Amino acid sequence: MRTEDLVGEFLAAQNESSTAYEPTEDSFLMLEALGELGLQGSKVLDVGTGSAILAAYCARRGAEVSASDIDPSAIETLRLVADRLEIQLKLIACDLFSKSTYEDRYHEITALFSSRARPE
Repeated sequence: MRTEDLVGEFLAAQNESSTAYEPTEDSFLMLEALGELGLQGSKVLDVGTGSAILAAYCARRGAEVSASDIDPSAIETLRLVADRLEIQLKLIACDLFSKSTYEDRYHEITALFSSRARPE
């Protein structure tokens, strides 16, 4: 799968939601880095998933993905996007330091935080 194909599908699915975070330039840099990894069969945790493009990309590449965010609307948007993209994700609404949330073990952990304010 080409990264560009997923980005197009992801943005089309995300545009159907009014509460979605937009992927940032940093998101696309991370996609390039993730493209270098063999993700098939890996367990990935996307902390502070925001737009969730990283989580969706990893899932499309065959990873078992957990995605967390403190914003329940981001999690709900991701649930809708995952359904539209027909990908499986474990969705977690929590803060960064919720100890019991991260008891699983992961092969890869992504975290991309922005200084941007939340969408209104």
